[in-house]
Amino acid sequence: MLIVLSFIFIVVADASAEDSSDEEMVITGTRTEKPRGESPVPVEVISRDDIIASGAEDLAELLEDHPGVDLQRGVLGASLRLQGLEPEHVLILVDGVRTVGRKDGVLDLSRYPIEEIERVEIVKGAGSALHGSDALGGVINIVTRRPSRGVSAQSRARYGAYNTADVTAGVSLGHAVRLTGGWHQTDGWDLDPSDLTTNGSARRGFEGAGRGRIALGANADVDLRAGYTRRNPQRVSESASGAVFDQQNLTEEVMASVSPVLTPGRLSKLTLLGALSFFRDQYQSDQRGSTELDQLEDSRQQLLQTSAQYDQLIGRRHLVTLGVEGLFEGIDAPRLSDVGSRQRIAVFAQEDWTLSDRLELLLGLRWDMDSQFGEQLSPKLSARWAPWRVLVLRGGYGRGFRAPSFRELLLRFENPGVGYVVTGSPDLRPERSHNLTLDAELSFASDLSLNASGYMNWVDDLIVVDLVSDDVGLTTFGYENISSAWTRGGESQLRWTPGRLNLTLGYAFTDTFDVEAERALPGRPRHRGTVSARWRWERLRTNLSGRASLVGPGPLYVDLDGDDVEETIETDPYASVDCRLSRDFGAHIGAFAGVNNALNAGNTEFVNLTPRLIYGGLTARY
Repeated sequence: MLIVLSFIFIVVADASAEDSSDEEMVITGTRTEKPRGESPVPVEVISRDDIIASGAEDLAELLEDHPGVDLQRGVLGASLRLQGLEPEHVLILVDGVRTVGRKDGVLDLSRYPIEEIERVEIVKGAGSALHGSDALGGVINIVTRRPSRGVSAQSRARYGAYNTADVTAGVSLGHAVRLTGGWHQTDGWDLDPSDLTTNGSARRGFEGAGRGRIALGANADVDLRAGYTRRNPQRVSESASGAVFDQQNLTEEVMASVSPVLTPGRLSKLTLLGALSFFRDQYQSDQRGSTELDQLEDSRQQLLQTSAQYDQLIGRRHLVTLGVEGLFEGIDAPRLSDVGSRQRIAVFAQEDWTLSDRLELLLGLRWDMDSQFGEQLSPKLSARWAPWRVLVLRGGYGRGFRAPSFRELLLRFENPGVGYVVTGSPDLRPERSHNLTLDAELSFASDLSLNASGYMNWVDDLIVVDLVSDDVGLTTFGYENISSAWTRGGESQLRWTPGRLNLTLGYAFTDTFDVEAERALPGRPRHRGTVSARWRWERLRTNLSGRASLVGPGPLYVDLDGDDVEETIETDPYASVDCRLSRDFGAHIGAFAGVNNALNAGNTEFVNLTPRLIYGGLTARY
């Protein structure tokens, strides 16, 4: 049957498809610039056109309806899971540079405004062979917008429900400089007016960023980037005893990077990088009517990253990559027993070997030495095989690891009123994983393609909180490497672009198992479907777009009756639907209107979604 279907696919494609190669360039899968269609590692790309059509304001909104992405919203911000693994197992990069500011494993993706993003590259599966720690589940690389030719400027303003306002602007001054900035606010929302707590934080914040290029000659230039981000979410919460708290969490991030690029010959390239980031987190909790439980915490993180990467093409079939990285990280936080500091050095090597026009192998190996946990070796093997012009198969094996966080190593949190203490453990080992991935991309015609993939992850030495001692009057919990888990599943995506219509259908199946607890991992929906459609009327210069996520139930474990035994419950399935209409009035002015979460999905217990948000706005271009 498979042979018959393959023959039909070839006949259909040969009869109707145009021979066109995918020239969209990507870098995340191999750390070298390569056309996406030729990459031996599957890379998903959200282009600038897709970003504009989505109507999203930040990275979290953009990824909310992307196939195979499980976006989670909570008190600490918006984060995501890939292949059933936790947010701390997904590495977030900006132009290949590590980000700083995780809190309890969560890096808030709403910190990244859309105006700065040229495209987003997603690589699912273990990526530690190239990128080191934290890349068990995958890598998200945000590629920022470069300066464009000539002088250009863009601005965008949006206003909607809950006093939500966003104003962004960007200007390019030739090939030399691009500047962007924005202001964002919302009053938040409350799904249950019967109590004093709020479900959605009120927020005020702004950011500014710049990217520049200095040409040093025909064979050398320097890429410069700097930015500042400020966010201040505010919410009302209530403790189990009934105490009410007004909370705010002011965060600030400052970063700068410099990256000289030398091309001494047509077949060689040397890329250097130096990046420095500072992150400050000021958390304040004010108890109403009392000062007994008031809190004020000021945490500061620093991250210095340096690297050198040399790429050499040998003949026509061997692209060799050699590199070295250094990382210096520090944190000073009131809940840690000491000032955290770690240094890491890594060397990596990779060969991209083109055996023939149809077959390509990628072999990679990385060695990390960390001052906290010692050595870690991460190999990877990937292959790309195109048996026919319409079919591309990709598969690979990789090792991943995550270094213990400073919280897991150094935490000292006491709650004597409740009678427990949580402590870190300096003897923790890294979490380690094995990943297998198989991907097939089939082009039926120039306007119709299907992508399907399957994966398996096995994770050892998972770090969990466990009971250390239970003395009279005081229970002590600590972090330990005592758990293992596996995740497996499949994802598919169908793209059809007949004429003015652009339609994408996606489906993801996720199956997980916690070996220690002998049950599925909590909060993972087994089934998730996505739909994205865009239609353009050229004569009216009008675009209509819509996105939807159909999310099935997922298991949660809650002690409902107070007997210290957790019962299994299933979250309710839901559908999140976004619609947007935009029109251009001439070459410089446009208007748009839309609604997010049109069906008003979500609830106060387990599905924390922004309620229905109706908005409108204007765009200007020069």
